[in-house]
Parts: sequence; C-alpha cells; structure tokens
Amino acid sequence: MITTPIELLLSRLHDAKKNGNGWSARCPAHDDRNPSLSVSEGDDGRVLVHCHAGCSIESICDAVGLRVADLMTDAPSTVSRSTQSRQTRKKKQYPQQQNGKPAKTYRTDKAAIAYLERKHGKRSAQWTYHNAEGNPVGVIVRWNKAGAKYIRPVARRGDRWTISGMTEPRPLYCLPELAGVDRVFITEGEKAAEVARRIGLTATTSAHGSDSASKTDWSPLAGKECIILPDHDEAGGKYADDVATILTNLTPAATVRVVDLPGLPDKGDIADWVDARPNDAADTLRREVEILADRAEAIGNDWKVGQIERYMPFPTDVLPEPIRGFVRNGAKALGCDESYLALPTLTAAASAIGNTRRVQLKCSWTEPAILWTVIVGDSGTMKSPALELALKPVRERQRKALAEYSERMTVFRNDMLRYERDLLHWKKSKTGGKGPPRKPEEPVADRYWGDDPTVEALAVILRNQDRGLLLARDELAGWMDGFDRYARGSGGSGGDVARWLEMFSGRSMMIDRKTGEPRSLFVPRASVNVTGGIQL
Repeated sequence: MITTPIELLLSRLHDAKKNGNGWSARCPAHDDRNPSLSVSEGDDGRVLVHCHAGCSIESICDAVGLRVADLMTDAPSTVSRSTQSRQTRKKKQYPQQQNGKPAKTYRTDKAAIAYLERKHGKRSAQWTYHNAEGNPVGVIVRWNKAGAKYIRPVARRGDRWTISGMTEPRPLYCLPELAGVDRVFITEGEKAAEVARRIGLTATTSAHGSDSASKTDWSPLAGKECIILPDHDEAGGKYADDVATILTNLTPAATVRVVDLPGLPDKGDIADWVDARPNDAADTLRREVEILADRAEAIGNDWKVGQIERYMPFPTDVLPEPIRGFVRNGAKALGCDESYLALPTLTAAASAIGNTRRVQLKCSWTEPAILWTVIVGDSGTMKSPALELALKPVRERQRKALAEYSERMTVFRNDMLRYERDLLHWKKSKTGGKGPPRKPEEPVADRYWGDDPTVEALAVILRNQDRGLLLARDELAGWMDGFDRYARGSGGSGGDVARWLEMFSGRSMMIDRKTGEPRSLFVPRASVNVTGGIQL
C-alpha cells in the first residue's frame, strides 16, 4: 500500500534504482536513455526531484500522471500567509523552476545552446520546432558521448528562452510543412524524421521521447493518411500504439498504417535502414517505403491498443548467407515482402535435409526438419513469382533427376529385352545345372517435389524416397480442399487429415490397399514439407 509521496512517485518510475540517499531514474518528461532524474526525500517528507536535462517539476509530474501537490506532505505548513503570497507570485513569474530556483533565461535560442556547449562541448546535432506560423518555439540539442546520446531541450517562454522542455501541448516537428500534404510519415525521434525527409518523404515526430506522444498536439494530422515507421524495439512498438490511438480518435479520424521496415537491427529505425543501403538512390528508397505503406492495412478508428497485433516483418537478419542475400535481393527485385521468399526458401531447405537429420531438444525429444509455411496476401502482391523464384533450384534438381531416370529406363528396357531373350533360351536349353538369368531391377525416379499427390500416391513415393518430399502449391486452398477425397473409415471422413498430421510430425505411416502391389505400404518416416500461397 502506498502511504507516502516518495512511494507514490517511485511507483510511477518503474526503472528507479537506489543511489546513495536517493534514487536515480530515466526522466519521463523527455527521451532519456541514460538516467538523468534524481529523486530524494526531504526532512519534512516531501519529494525532491531534479532533472539534469532541465525538465520542470510540472512536466515530470504530468508525464507520470501526478500533480506537484502529490509530492508534498499533508503536514500543516509553517509558512506565513505573506510568505505564501510571495511564493505564489514568484511561481507565476517563474513557471520553470530547477531545485526551487527560477530557471535561467536567454535572449535567443542560440545563446541558450551556446551556454550548453560551454558545459558539454560541441553539439552533435540540433532540431528546431516551429509553431503553425513558422516561428521557432523549441530546440532539441544532442551530444554523442562514449557511444551514447545525451539530449537537452531548449524552449521559448514569451520573448525569452530557457533550457527546459516545450510547453504543452507541443507542436509537431516540421509543422508548417504538414498543412499542404495528404500523406505524412511519423517516426520516433527527429533524427529518423530528417532521414525520412532526406529521401523525399514528408515526415514528422513528437518531442521529448517515446513516452511523451500524448503531450503533443496531433490535430494538424486530422483526416490525413498517417504512416507510422516505428523503431524496432519494445519502446518503438508502444510509441506506435500510442500515436495510432491518438490519430484514430481525431476529428476527422486520420487513416493510420503501421509499416515495420524489413531487416532492421534491434533498436533500429529508418536511419539504420537507409545507412544499410548506401548504393541505393533516395528515389529508390522512397518508392520502396511508399510501396510498403500502400500495402499496409489501415487501422480503423475503432481500433484500441492491444486489440490487434501489429505486423512484424520476417527476421531476415537471422538467416545465414547466402540465404539472407538471396531473400533480400530477390524481394527487392520483385518488389514484394521478404517473407514471400523467406518462407518457401526455408521450406525447400528443410526438404533437402529431410530425414537425414533431427534436432535433439532433450534426451527423449527430437524434432524433424519439417516445415509447413504459407504466404498469405492479396492478389497482385507477387506471391506466385516469389514462390517460383524460391523453388527454382528444387524444380531444376527435379528436372535433372527425371532426365536421368528417363535414361536409366531406356537402359532398363533394353536389359529387359535381353533378359527375356536369355530366359527363353535358358528354358529351351535345359542345361540343368546353370540357373536362370538375373532379372534387371527397375530403376526408381528420385522425387524431390510434387504438387497434387493423394495420400496413397505419397506413400508410394515416400516408400522409395527415404529423404522425404516437398509439396509445393501455388494455391494451397486446393490442397486443403482435397482432404478426404479418398478417405477411409466409417463415414468417409477424417482419414486424410490424420495422415497429413503423421507426415507433419515425421512419424511412420501404414496404408492398406485393395489393389496394387504390395497391398500394404509402410513408410518408416513420412517426411513431407509443405509450402504455397493463400489469397486474402
């Protein structure tokens, strides 16, 4: 149970850590990657808070849903009425306070930044925020130190400037540019927004970190198409959810789409995505992002956080070379999602392994190299070309195998003619001691893939194909519709489904036939990998 102001605040600062006589935490009022918030308890029980980046007590409390009064005790005040009056006047005169003292002000933003540079050295970057009239109202200043970033905000207060966060609601980044466009891209952070603008996109962001989206005025985006490009981490996902919720509740509601850029590293953003492709022109990168945006599903205005999971791109970065390069370059050439190539390629690789290897998870638990994958997408999203490209090596291998089989069959037929001639000669010769000629063994075709075999036909193939088989269908709906075409058992249902489950697990399979030889087909390990597409 929370009983004191210090316990109340610490309950809202989830990463607070004990530090000497107080605590340190990341400041919730700005994008704080390195803890810059100091918290301690005064002798009278009140909470003492100081952000070393210059955020005001009011903005810190607001960020965690508290009032400044919540940091005070309920003990009777010993301050005289006249003193309270002076303090009230002082608070109105100096709304931004640091350690109980009025914040220092500067004539211009340049003067405030110059003061920061005298303390912290030459800045690495800065980004200026403007109001709707185009006047500067805030600057975000960044330093890169020892592999980490350090950020300080500078804000306009009347005709003066202070080293503190902007007053709320804060303006969007590049606000004047947003009025005349229909589509806006939203990033997490100014650096990412600038990279997006550099490749030709109209981009914006909100100030003071991923936890402060609600402190920004998003109304200029009402009725527009908004494409969110989140960072590839948990904070990025939360920021996307927060922004999507705000935008879909505007009047009129914005059309919101979330695009997870493919191949991002952990904590990566569009800046990392662009840096990873130094040889691609800006127009090429812009078109690719816009294609992804066109294909992304729009979020309705009745969407709530947690109602649906956002699409996460296939993690091609974990694929080994040369598969990773093949998938990325192939998807780029076709203009399709990387998963369209990654899924069938992995399934083809699994079918090549087949029954030769199993993964041992525990002493008594092994799993076969069997994958069932499906590409789900609208018509015209390049599912079929991607599947064809991924399976081209398998089809070529099958073509060569069947050509060799045809040659072996030609030899076999000639051998059979000689065998029949020699057998007839042996029967007529009545040599007695000499046995009959040896009958040639009919060759078996090596099978690597099929597209529409029945379960019984599969059993025949698998009986002669120890490694297993790949089932590849451009439209897997046809494969599923064919379940139980030749079902056995009472009622004629359920037979094929059970057989397919056995093949998914790589278990043994026995099929009894009324015709054909042999009558009983036994497959020790029925390994079948499945891949294909399904249209939305």
